[in-house]
Amino acid sequence: MESVDRGKEFSRLVAIELVAEGRRLGLTQKQMAAAIGVGEAQMSLYTKGKRGNMTVAHLVSGCEALGITPQLITARAYRNLQPVDAHQNLAAPDTWALAADRTNRSTDRERFEAEHPTDGYA
Repeated sequence: MESVDRGKEFSRLVAIELVAEGRRLGLTQKQMAAAIGVGEAQMSLYTKGKRGNMTVAHLVSGCEALGITPQLITARAYRNLQPVDAHQNLAAPDTWALAADRTNRSTDRERFEAEHPTDGYA
């Protein structure tokens, strides 16, 4: 079984959730990249987990541009982070409710990942 760097994977999921929320609000990935102060290519690399991790400053900038809290994005990302084992659940129950605030969130993430393949990483 291949070991996954959970920090890098979490960063990738945060980037995906931030871009997906931007899309729900009518912004393109390019516009989200500009909102956090990076180029479109770097944003694409963040969502693919290819180079570097999205910084907390970028997360905060993106969330402020969207009018949401970083907690919303990180809760959604954490919900999709595969546990170390099948029985691990470290998040508080109210975090799951926050992350499940939209019924189409999972579909949006799956669509985004289909449009932006990770070339085997994940």
